Amino acid sequence: MFSFVKLSFIIVVFFPLFVFSQENNIDTVITKPKVKENYFDQYINQIQTRKTTEGQVNIMQDNRIKSLMNKQIRIDDKNPGFAGYRVQIFFDSGSQARTKANEVKSKFLTLYPDVAAYLTYEQPFFKIRVGDFRNMLEAQGFKNVLSTDFSNAFIVSDKINGY
Repeated sequence: MFSFVKLSFIIVVFFPLFVFSQENNIDTVITKPKVKENYFDQYINQIQTRKTTEGQVNIMQDNRIKSLMNKQIRIDDKNPGFAGYRVQIFFDSGSQARTKANEVKSKFLTLYPDVAAYLTYEQPFFKIRVGDFRNMLEAQGFKNVLSTDFSNAFIVSDKINGY
């Protein structure tokens, strides 16, 4: 029993060193090509390109992986953005809600012209959300800045623009 445990320990510790060892030459930087549709193909070709001073990478994969990657790229192009946070400064329903929302948006853009403002309608509310924040801390900092002009502001999770 003891020798089995010892042998298992040696295999677990030293086997990955032999399996995952490779030449330590990292001179090539993979850059994102400008053509999105062929991004996956270009990436694979760039990895497989062999130079005399570098090792060789052979990628063996099912053809369905390539089609799934291209499908995901098309989906991402149709639905840009990713999960993040915004600060909601207004929401209201009623007959004058749209007019009030546009007034609040104009006031905000006058005070903060460099920050994006988004007017949305989710029945029955018109909402004004501002900013594109990747984390809660950034959103909280901006909410604190807004607190003098928009005292009812609060942070919401939303799909944000990455640019």
